[in-house]
Amino acid sequence: MEQLARYLATHKVTQQALAVRAGVAPSMIGLIKSGRRRPSPEVAKRIEAATDGEVKAAALLDLGGAEPVTTRLGPGRWLLETNEDGYVRLPPELLAELLMPEGGKLLLFNTDGEGRLISAAESARRVQARFAKYRVPGRSVVDEFIAERRAEAAREASE
Repeated sequence: MEQLARYLATHKVTQQALAVRAGVAPSMIGLIKSGRRRPSPEVAKRIEAATDGEVKAAALLDLGGAEPVTTRLGPGRWLLETNEDGYVRLPPELLAELLMPEGGKLLLFNTDGEGRLISAAESARRVQARFAKYRVPGRSVVDEFIAERRAEAAREASE
């Protein structure tokens, strides 16, 4: 199975080590990896849990669904594959690296074909930090704006 082989190679995990984490025989991992044996649903779920969800039980059971695959290449580096519909799966580990709150929003910046993802919350924090130098302690530009609008409205009403 391609996902399992990719996981072992990418993470430099031995079949023995994965077998111990999944609670199965090392030979079972080898048979599944080579495609000579399909695991039971229970074993497939154990492997999915042992790989932190990177190897999907559905893929091991050949249930289709063509879920896109993501692979960690190293610190801050990911390989994201799209499925036939163009969708990408972002694993929880990547979302955590992006400081992405659960149910939050992501911004994608595309500059000359190079994409950059950032959480909307982190983007707002960076904008606030960039403009913090213009902030005058004890002064609220919002309050000043409201006062100006009220004064203008009062002048218009008296005319």
